[in-house]
Amino acid sequence: MKKKELIQKHALKLFNIHGVQNISTNHICKEMNISPGNLYYHYPNKEKIIQDIYEEMIQLMNSVWNHMPETLQSLLTKMFSKLQKLHFNYRFFYRDIIYILQKDEVLKKRYEENRDLRLKEMKTVFSNLENADYFILPKDRKELNYLFEQIWFLSEFWEVHQVLFKKSKDKNRQLIIMTNTMKAYLTLKGKKELEKLINKLQKGDLYEEDNDFDLDDDQSDIYPWNE
Repeated sequence: MKKKELIQKHALKLFNIHGVQNISTNHICKEMNISPGNLYYHYPNKEKIIQDIYEEMIQLMNSVWNHMPETLQSLLTKMFSKLQKLHFNYRFFYRDIIYILQKDEVLKKRYEENRDLRLKEMKTVFSNLENADYFILPKDRKELNYLFEQIWFLSEFWEVHQVLFKKSKDKNRQLIIMTNTMKAYLTLKGKKELEKLINKLQKGDLYEEDNDFDLDDDQSDIYPWNE
């Protein structure tokens, strides 16, 4: 693994555990047992490290969105569950998103570009599932956009909700809430499949195994508001 990749890896670990505001480049150097000069040779500041970590996350996100789901089950068990795992592995970004984007206009623009892209892709996903007779989507463009924004919020800011309200790390809870958001737009075929999926969710055996990327096992978060 190249030195820049090692720096990103150790920085990601520290950011996830302690939060971005509590970690400096000196902390990263100490974690890696390298000199500040060694780190600055590769990165001029902490913001640039975060930018590269975000780009790494985007590449993984692309790999998920490149495989469009063809059924309601694959939407939940493959796409949404993989995105949920990805968000957890890079949870510092979502927990500290306001602080990060206020300090970095370059990253803010990149984030907005990614958001716009994902919303367009989401429209494609649901349009395909509508053609497969799982959904009857609203014809009113505003109502349709509201639906996609609700799903986006549930996905993008779930980690903030978990931290602020100290909810359990039950991965099924997020998906159950998300399915309730979509329930009003399901066809009879979609409702029957959703009923089966919810039964599996409640039993905790809905998720399918994948080897795209591992779940971060380090959950020793010690953010100030969790103490």
